[in-house]
Parts: sequence; C-alpha cells; structure tokens
Amino acid sequence: MRRYLKIAAPVITLLSLAIIFALRTLPAGKLWKEYAVIYVPSDSSDADAMQAISDAGINGAVSLSGQFLPSNLTQNSIEYSIYKIRADSPASDYIQKRAAYFFDRTRNYRLYYIPSAEKSKIPDALSNLSARSIAGGADISASYPWILPLISALLVIVLAFFSKNRMIFLASALIPVANLFCNPFYQMAEATCLILLCLFFISNVWRRKGAGKYLLGNHSVPAMIIVAVLCAFTCAPKSGAMLIVALFGTACGLLSIYEAERFFESKSSFVPVYIRPAKKIPVSGKNAATTTGTAAASALIILAVILISSLGTKGAKSSSRIFLPANAHADESLGQLEDFYRWTWDFRTAPYRSLNKAQDDFFVEFPRFTENNGTIAQTNVIMSYDQNFRDSAYDGIDDFGFESIEKVLKSEGKDFKGGYSVTNSYPVGLLGVIMSLICVFVLLFLYVSTIIRKGIKK
Repeated sequence: MRRYLKIAAPVITLLSLAIIFALRTLPAGKLWKEYAVIYVPSDSSDADAMQAISDAGINGAVSLSGQFLPSNLTQNSIEYSIYKIRADSPASDYIQKRAAYFFDRTRNYRLYYIPSAEKSKIPDALSNLSARSIAGGADISASYPWILPLISALLVIVLAFFSKNRMIFLASALIPVANLFCNPFYQMAEATCLILLCLFFISNVWRRKGAGKYLLGNHSVPAMIIVAVLCAFTCAPKSGAMLIVALFGTACGLLSIYEAERFFESKSSFVPVYIRPAKKIPVSGKNAATTTGTAAASALIILAVILISSLGTKGAKSSSRIFLPANAHADESLGQLEDFYRWTWDFRTAPYRSLNKAQDDFFVEFPRFTENNGTIAQTNVIMSYDQNFRDSAYDGIDDFGFESIEKVLKSEGKDFKGGYSVTNSYPVGLLGVIMSLICVFVLLFLYVSTIIRKGIKK
C-alpha cells in the first residue's frame, strides 16, 4: 500500500495543478478583441436599450433584435425557401445556439456588442440607460485584480523568511498561490492567507516527532482550514471545489517530499535527527508576532478592498458574478464557428440533395444547365465540405448585410472557442463579507494571543 502511495502522491500533485490551470476562472479586462459588451436585465425593454445606445452616438452595435439568417443569399432564393420548411430540423440548431451569445450564462442579462471604436461612448450609453431606469453595466471596467496575488506573494516572502524549513514552506505554498492566480477573487484571497499560515506552521515542525498529532491537536490549524474552505465556497461552489483540490494536491506534495527525503536518507551513512518533539516547538516560530501580524494585515487589506469594491459597485442585482460569452473554453450551449460552417453547408446544399438515394453528408454533386447560343449545356457542380468550404464561409461573413454575431466571432480569429468568462464588476455578497470578516477575526485572534503569550513569558 505504501509503495502505491509513493507513486500516486506526486501524480495527484501534478494532476491537481493541471486541474487548477485547466478550470481557471479569470476576470478578463477585455472579453473580445474588437468589441465591448453592455449588459442590461433580460426583462428590460430592448427598444429602450437600443435607443439609449443610439442616443449615445454608438454605431454598429450588435444586438439580438438585429439578427437575421447568417447568409448573403436573398429571401427569394431556393436555399432560403428550403430552410423555412426545415427550420425545426436538428441541422438548424446553430440558429438557436447563436442567440445564446446575447445573454449571460444565467440568462439574467441581455447583451449588446459595441465596436471598440465606439468604446469611449459607452459611459454615455450607461447614463442613458440609467435615465430610463435600466440598470446597465459593461465589461470595460473588468480587469485582473493583481493586488490579490501580489498580497499573497508578499505574505509568502515574509513567512518564508521566518520559516524554520524555508524550502518546505515554499514548495507547499506553490499550489495554493497558483490556485489564487487562477481564481483571483476576494474570498479566495482571504482563504489563501489562512492556508499559507497553516503551511507555515507545518514547515516549522516538519519531520519532528508527533508533528501530525500536534498540528491536529492544535485547534487553530483545523479551524483555519475549515474557515478557509467555507470562505472559498461563499465566492462560488467552483471556487470552494478548487480550494479543496489545491489542499489535496498540497497534502500529496508534502507526502512526496517526505518520501523523497526518506529515500535519500536511506542512502546516507549519517542522518541527523531532531531531538525536540513537535509539541516543544512553537508552530508560529520565534517571530510569532511578525508572522501572524503579517497574515492578519494581509487579510485586513483584502477586506478593505472588498468593502471599497462593493461600495463602488452600482446597479448590481445580486452577489453573483456575471459570466459573459467570450473566447474561452468551448461551451456546447454556444454556437461555435464549426457549427456555423456545418449550418452553412446544410443551408446551401439542402436543395440539391437527392431524396431518393443516400448521399455522402460531406459531398454533393448535381447538374446545372446553361443556355449558350440556343443550345442547352449541362455541367456538374461538385461541393465538398472541406477546408476550402470552411474558408469560403468564414470569408463570406463580411458580406452579410447586417451587424451579425458572426462578425463578432470572426474578430477573434479562426481558433475562436465560444465559452463564458467572468467579469469582476460584481459585489461580494453579505455571506462573503461575513466569512471574510471571520477570516480576519481568526488571524487577529492568533495575533493577539501571540502578543499575550509573549507578555506572560516576559
């Protein structure tokens, strides 16, 4: 069993890092390369919203009400007529999926795409919306909150400086800090402060006799981990799950280091051992006031940022983050460029497929007759669903006679994958603020306790 655990531990550590990076949720400062996004409540008037945008002098806005079939063929064409007959067929799923680009993931907000050239007019549009009693917002204010990873990095530096086993602490702090970089949200930052202090405690009693029992018996360590996990869950269920993955990966990483040290010790003729057991060592180190005080100060700064951010957020209906369509991990609920290519293929070839015999779905051949000097000439037209067809459909997007959502997708390039990305223009809910306060209280309690114990010893 121990042999299998030695192999599994490093694998799980690497797997946890892979999961954290693969499922990262990053607030994007600019969701689209060539467009900004205005969002309004779904139950608000589309006509009023469009008028507010127009009154701001914005041209070229892409809206749901302004969408038509993504084709440059006329409504009198045979292709268009066949489509209307087959509009409910599975081949037309893309038309329903493309509409999802005009709503956030929860469909609480309706979206309007504004060309980057018109971005300077968005504040006027938001003012116009407010004047019409529509609580609108935009993604232009969303940016990566560098202050949160920066605070955690500074905390790591301070704790590493005072740690008795510096390399152990730095190695164990890698995954929690990476998790915060990949999920840079306020509650996650508060939770990371608690986790880093716990890892600092572990590094101080590393390899000492009875360390595990001592840390579990020291009620501050289990309490800090529980509070940290609960705090992360108030951000979002996914954030809580990611912190659990990070903790599990960190535990396996420490186990891997422990087994590696034992292996190298077995090859050495002399192995020094710690004389004093873990219970004789203060987990917070000789400079307890400095380390616990730094952790408490970090949590207080994050709490201040939370309160300032929440007070500065207007028009938000709830504490939920807003997930908007963007170039992210592909989501099956959104139409992809490949879906557009397949729809275009079906739209253009449907009139020419034989109903009497089976045909290749990716190859169509049909006769075309032309008159030349009184004679009828027949030619065979061959169409193949290949890269040339995809390129032709992609290039033809610019010929649509309206502001299509496909133009927005094309602005991202051929590698575009439609998914959802989070904005950071959201307030922290009451429960999140309460849990953040509890995190700060726990750290302040440890700091005050350290000061009191230091005064008693004197």
